[in-house]
Amino acid sequence: MTTPSQKTFHGVAPSTRQPGTPQGRRTAPAGGAASVMQGPMATGRRPASAGISTKNMKAASTQIDPNDLAQPNSEQSLRSTTAKKKKIRPDTTTKKKKRGFGLFAKGEGPEGAAPNLSQENSVQQLNSQVAMEGPETRIPLKMIDSLPNDRTKIVMRRFVQMAMSKGVNGIIQEFNDIKATSLPGAQLKKNGFDKHPDKNRYRDTYCIEETRVILKWPENHHNDYIHANWTTNLPEMPKDIICTQGPTERSVDDFWRMIWQEKCICIIMLCAIYECGKKKCEQYWPLKQGEKMVSCGLEIINKQTEQIAPDCTYTHLLVVGTGSDGGRREHFVNHLLWTGWPDRSVPATSTGILRLIVRTQSLQPVVVHCSAGVGRTGTIVALESCLRVLDSGLELSIYNIVKMLRSKRYMACQTELQYCYLHRAVMAFIISKNVVSPNEIVTFVEDYEKLVKSKTVGNSATAGTTTSATPSVNA
Repeated sequence: MTTPSQKTFHGVAPSTRQPGTPQGRRTAPAGGAASVMQGPMATGRRPASAGISTKNMKAASTQIDPNDLAQPNSEQSLRSTTAKKKKIRPDTTTKKKKRGFGLFAKGEGPEGAAPNLSQENSVQQLNSQVAMEGPETRIPLKMIDSLPNDRTKIVMRRFVQMAMSKGVNGIIQEFNDIKATSLPGAQLKKNGFDKHPDKNRYRDTYCIEETRVILKWPENHHNDYIHANWTTNLPEMPKDIICTQGPTERSVDDFWRMIWQEKCICIIMLCAIYECGKKKCEQYWPLKQGEKMVSCGLEIINKQTEQIAPDCTYTHLLVVGTGSDGGRREHFVNHLLWTGWPDRSVPATSTGILRLIVRTQSLQPVVVHCSAGVGRTGTIVALESCLRVLDSGLELSIYNIVKMLRSKRYMACQTELQYCYLHRAVMAFIISKNVVSPNEIVTFVEDYEKLVKSKTVGNSATAGTTTSATPSVNA
């Protein structure tokens, strides 16, 4: 387990972006925000924290020795010592780090590029659980590392009160309003999507032109399109996340081009290869330890595979390519496959999704995908933003966060059930902080569970009816 001298997990500062970055992506106001999301498109961001840039990241061993985490920051110590001798004020910029949002225990994992997420400390800590609301909402014990301050307690309790006053039906109506006010697909600018129908998994899941990832590697390649969008500047999110569809047979090469170009160090996969008897994603990485595959001139090697939870598989991948100088370049990627989210439904508990957020909080850029890359993918991205907003002591509007996210990734958080699940997961988080008790949300939970049951039965009856080669998307 961890030691008191180990560092606290925190969000890593945004990296200086390589080619392919949309305009205006990484901006921050001059001062801290007192509230968040006063309008649908407000960002509510604070200045980004100092951290480790992933720009031009060279390969480094990701098999990190846990003992290294207990060592002081030698560079910073040297800087402070030098400052004392010269009687000048030390540079403290590296100390101003954006804190984690209260889910993370001290010493939970290392800072830096592509840490090995299967480290023993992390696995033991995350698998320690305590029943908070009962078996359906067990939260990892060490995720509850500190009590929220007074301001945070106020906004957390206020969120619960507002959600209870709306009720499940009111939240569904709120989601219908989001859909009604979203820009229709026919009015979207989607040039890349229209020009490359063979690269799209679903014909009615569009890729917004303004935020799409533009492929520029390798330089002589004729295609710059992949069905993927940046979701930057979400409230209190100090990292870059790419939402994309599950790679198809025709887009596997493009997927690895994107990983290599943007130096993505984590992939979160939220679907199985096959679901309900249908192929939902191509097998785009080598499954077994020691296996290799080649994609667009890149060699992808499986260095380690481990079942870190009953529904979560971790794979440590090494990607090998050639640099502009002709030399060998290596890049490590953490791949997390979570199968705890049933097709056309929502997770049965909040534990699995919170674990994913814990394991990947300090990593960037992160790629998240399911099959279409909108429903499950959009929901987990929105949830992390929600938790960060609350922990910052800011008023939370899930409505505004989802609306903003949808302006970047079409149909993100796709269904009313997923939108209700967002509220349920946030409530589970608040209960884990001992701000409210499970008894205070009994009515909401009962109505929510009725909704889940009705939607699950309905979806089961209609599953497997699509026969089009490029079918419409299902949640």
